[in-house]
Amino acid sequence: MKWLWNLIRGWGVSVTVDLPSGYVNTEVRMSLSRIQCRHTLNIARLILRADELGWAIKVCGWNRTLAEQKENVATGKSNTMNSPHLELRATDLVLFTREGVAICEGEAFRPLGEYWESLGKECRWGGRFHDPVAFKVKTGRDFDPEKDLGWDSDHFETSKEAA
Repeated sequence: MKWLWNLIRGWGVSVTVDLPSGYVNTEVRMSLSRIQCRHTLNIARLILRADELGWAIKVCGWNRTLAEQKENVATGKSNTMNSPHLELRATDLVLFTREGVAICEGEAFRPLGEYWESLGKECRWGGRFHDPVAFKVKTGRDFDPEKDLGWDSDHFETSKEAA
């Protein structure tokens, strides 16, 4: 029966199971699937918004394995083993001009980041992540809170509070 409960958890639905007398009714509410679906829908909206602004987008990080996350932490690309990428709740993007030139500077992501945040309080943009150590690892220079965006401006995530 454990396999059945694992299957139900993946559906993202609330299930009430009526058990025989003497057992307690058990409500299983799984919301991760709903959060993932909402994240996917919002990423689609973000891609359409980028197109309206004249950008092309490539998704370069959506799903991450535990081994990949360990590698990212070991090399300083991430500072946590609790990454939302492990749960399909975060996406990293690369911006391109219509001519195919990759844009890596964080400021270029600002219109998309602000749009992402407007989609709901659960939408978190990495341009707001102010971690001076991570910023230095990624950019090679010190973080200036007066002029710099957060260290992960190409990162768009949906918090667990979405459901």
